[in-house]
Amino acid sequence: MPADITQGQVLVNQGNEDENPNLLQRWHFMTPQITFGAADGSQTYPTNGIPMPANINFRLNFALYRIWFEPVSPIDGKVYRYDPANNTIRIFTGGTEFSGAIPVITVNAFIIGA
Repeated sequence: MPADITQGQVLVNQGNEDENPNLLQRWHFMTPQITFGAADGSQTYPTNGIPMPANINFRLNFALYRIWFEPVSPIDGKVYRYDPANNTIRIFTGGTEFSGAIPVITVNAFIIGA
């Protein structure tokens, strides 16, 4: 029986880190890859989105400022948004929040934080 994706089923490859050379603004730029879902349809989209692992801080010292997502392949027509209140990735298709079984999805993220 399908069950909602849990934090432990979301894989995060931390990726590369670049630091802004401006000493007044210590922004960090991260490019992790995030994978979730199951090929057999056994994982479903939970209420409030895909939970990010609790121990992931993307090597940021203070705060996460913004995240952008882009599917790796193929371009699937979905819009991915970070929900800071719930620490989740929300997925929308045609303006409506996604529901049902989640196939394996890998997204590249571009993160700005301090």
